[in-house]
Amino acid sequence: MGGWSKHGVDAGLYVAELINNSLLATLALPLTQVDPMKVIKVRVEVGYMIIAGTNGLFDNLFELQILATTSKRIKQNLDAEEMAWEMAQLAYHTSRDKSAVTPFMKASKRVGRFRDGGKGDDITVIVSHILGA
Repeated sequence: MGGWSKHGVDAGLYVAELINNSLLATLALPLTQVDPMKVIKVRVEVGYMIIAGTNGLFDNLFELQILATTSKRIKQNLDAEEMAWEMAQLAYHTSRDKSAVTPFMKASKRVGRFRDGGKGDDITVIVSHILGA
């Protein structure tokens, strides 16, 4: 969602509709076409940050880069939306850098495909900050 809330888009409603449509698509298509739903349970505590993203994020940024960015921005009191926006921009710029060392580049080399630089892809980043009740 990034900066769309600044333009009057209700991020909560948008995400709810997106998740609902994804669920309907998953249930409507044969299991051979779509992986079944997967539920992951993780214990969280107040103050935790949860970062979710598409492969456009994780193909272009190493986990250590994501953690370093998150840690730095937490110290600067950046909110979750701004943090998501910044990570998405970093992943985008890395995807366009022909000399960047990326997770996708390293994985490609492991299977015998030599590809330099970032990987163009759609990039979605969701950062959630666990707050107290």
